[in-house]
Amino acid sequence: MAKYESPDYTIMDQHHDIEIRQYDAFSTSMVQETNLRGSSGFGVLFRYISGDNDNAQPISMTIPVFSERSEQPTMEFVIPKDVVAAGIPSPNNPNVSIKHYDPQTYAVLRFRGKIYPEKLTAKEQQLRQWLSAQAYTITGPARLAQYDGPYIPPFFRTNEILLPVTTA
Repeated sequence: MAKYESPDYTIMDQHHDIEIRQYDAFSTSMVQETNLRGSSGFGVLFRYISGDNDNAQPISMTIPVFSERSEQPTMEFVIPKDVVAAGIPSPNNPNVSIKHYDPQTYAVLRFRGKIYPEKLTAKEQQLRQWLSAQAYTITGPARLAQYDGPYIPPFFRTNEILLPVTTA
């Protein structure tokens, strides 16, 4: 059994290090970021799951930590299914919002190592190029999923680039 809960998904197709996944619905706590390093957002979200919410309810840590790669980057913690079922506590901090995701298909490229902008751009481009040769249409911005904390040596860290897709 995994130590941390993750969103549920089914692998629909696989090609080397790229997967097409059908994700079930899930919810996140989200904060706007200034960059994908997460230096400002992590602490805010950690305080929310540590009880800085209207129920003073601690919420279990989950994986991955999602970040949206867009003009206004975000950082998001997945909310455990039992908390969603019981009712998600409202954040006390107005910078934290709750986001709900409907079931969605994503193309996912998994890679290891430290995150830096050039590497993310190259991995996203690799995934986009593969998708352009397939029967998929990209329907939204790229997301970064990080599975390991900063205490894990960079060469052991697991990351993913996700692009929402539909079949053509």
